[in-house]
Amino acid sequence: MSDQPQIDRDKGFRDAIAGHGITVVYHQEAKWLKVNATAITQRWLAQNKKIDLVYGENDDMALGAVLAARGAHKADGIKFIGIDGLAIPTGGIRAVQLGQMYTTFIYPTGAQEAAATAEAIAHGKTVDKKQTLQTAQITKDNAADIYTQYDMSAKLG
Repeated sequence: MSDQPQIDRDKGFRDAIAGHGITVVYHQEAKWLKVNATAITQRWLAQNKKIDLVYGENDDMALGAVLAARGAHKADGIKFIGIDGLAIPTGGIRAVQLGQMYTTFIYPTGAQEAAATAEAIAHGKTVDKKQTLQTAQITKDNAADIYTQYDMSAKLG
């Protein structure tokens, strides 16, 4: 695992599944790329082990796994989970809306919080040294609303 966000996401996933009887049968880094995740998942699926869930540490990797599973006619019965929750046509929120992925999670950039913190410091205010950003789970039920909330395409230009 090549960088801190990936290390943190992997640890968070493993912590979340601990004690729930979930067995990780495959684990491999795909360097955040859909094409890499597609090739890796193709190799896994060719081994004919039962896979119930694929967790990609970003939406592109999860969607690469979806492509591989669909190509192998094995997507039914597999849940695909990603992280990023981007409100773009090829992003995770839209993929959840379309039923391609089971869920994704908004991974906040912290830009708004960083700007507010910088402004507070510039005005001599005291700020917390540690700030925790909240994530949001995207499901079929809330995907359309969250996509609209985060979609910037109509707000730019």
